[in-house]
Amino acid sequence: MEQQRSSSGASLSPRSPSSSQPFLSVSVSDPVKLGNGVQAYISYRVITK
Repeated sequence: MEQQRSSSGASLSPRSPSSSQPFLSVSVSDPVKLGNGVQAYISYRVITK
């Protein structure tokens, strides 16, 4: 399997060489840091198809 990156830098799911199996595409992008100090966290945009 091969890891691919989109032009926006988002990580894409590996492609399966077999087309007879269902295909799931997952894209994670747009990291945003929210909060401060101990309560800080990062939010991401996740798109599944």
